[in-house]
Amino acid sequence: MRRPPTLLPRTNETLLLALYPLTLLFGSLFSIINPTTYLTYTSATSTSPPPSYFARKQNIFNVFFVKVGWFWTTLAFLVSFLLARSRTSPQKPLIRYLLVTAYWISITQWFFGPPLIDRWFTFSGGVCEADGTLKASAACKAIGGRWKGGHDLSGHVFLLVLSSAFLAFEAILPEISHRQRQDPNFLSSVSSISTPSDSPARTGPAAAAGQRTSARKPSPKPRAPLGIGFKIVAGVTFLDWVMLLMTATYFHTWLEKFTGLVVALVGLFTVYFLPRVVPALEQIVGGPGI
Repeated sequence: MRRPPTLLPRTNETLLLALYPLTLLFGSLFSIINPTTYLTYTSATSTSPPPSYFARKQNIFNVFFVKVGWFWTTLAFLVSFLLARSRTSPQKPLIRYLLVTAYWISITQWFFGPPLIDRWFTFSGGVCEADGTLKASAACKAIGGRWKGGHDLSGHVFLLVLSSAFLAFEAILPEISHRQRQDPNFLSSVSSISTPSDSPARTGPAAAAGQRTSARKPSPKPRAPLGIGFKIVAGVTFLDWVMLLMTATYFHTWLEKFTGLVVALVGLFTVYFLPRVVPALEQIVGGPGI
């Protein structure tokens, strides 16, 4: 039966979305509690060594994963899409991908000139130290300059939340939902560990009754193994989350991380929740089978 339209997230979606503020909160609190991490790496004049390998901007995960994060997001999505079960509307996942990608581009890469993240920075009072007329961070860095002042929305938080949630909405949550429909105890059975029973063995009539009851129970249907597409998506999503935690711990202020999270959630809300109550929009973008 079709669920009534609502903007509220469903159970699995709520758990996913709650993970992001909790991750940022944990990392931010850790950076305050641990005096070796607190802002020693954010000051341009600081001579203190980085408190961790992940506090170095040149760490391998930042350079080859986060800096080209949308490449890995696109690769994981396309592999999952091409290997997915048959769909009734195969074009709609691609439309959602294009919408989320366009949103990422407009925020961080280009928006009829400087991207929105740079426009907000200069609007809030930020300037390029080397040339105050420059309005794009890429142009400022190209001449060896640095942004100064203004509000520096965390592009890392924005990217990592948008990327991981997009992949989760498109591949991970639908797979969990599909398996829950096949087996309502799927999540509990995955998390449980089989151990020998501590109860004494039953003998005699009790054992015979137990055997008859077991015989009447249908054997559980074997669970299909997770496909390579799902595993790739899960791997990229997990790395996104790890780097989000590192960003929360070692970089940016509370406000910068919060605004990065909010801007990412706005895009996700527009693509995945708004169509549920706007039928015309739902006809265009559809929605993953969560």
